[in-house]
Amino acid sequence: TVISIGFSAFEGCSSLNNIKIPAGVISIERGAFWGCSSLENIEIPENVTSISFSVFKNCSSLTNIEIPTNIFSIGFSAFENCSNLTSIEIPESVIFIGHSAFAGCNNLNVVIDNSKDSVKIEEDAFKECKSVRYTK
Repeated sequence: TVISIGFSAFEGCSSLNNIKIPAGVISIERGAFWGCSSLENIEIPENVTSISFSVFKNCSSLTNIEIPTNIFSIGFSAFENCSNLTSIEIPESVIFIGHSAFAGCNNLNVVIDNSKDSVKIEEDAFKECKSVRYTK
């Protein structure tokens, strides 16, 4: 059973379109899908608790991703330059969003469930995003 997708495991894989990460995976290491320019959709299982830095950086075709409700951390540059990503909901479980996590996602509308007022958002996390809205 695979429990981790390793450092740069699929980096630059230009023929990867869709991926469903198996339920047994608990971590996705840094740069795992960095530069997968054809990746459009990805399903992350509930067991994953953090999205490491630069995991989906430069996945310019990414249009759909759902952040599981067990995620507590989104690392720096995690989704940087995912220019086709149009909407994302950050669940209340997330307590940390790193520097430039969504920078360069200029078509992105972000909704952050901030009912606990406990999310730490670092500098430029949403730089160039279309909109960021907090719900309570």
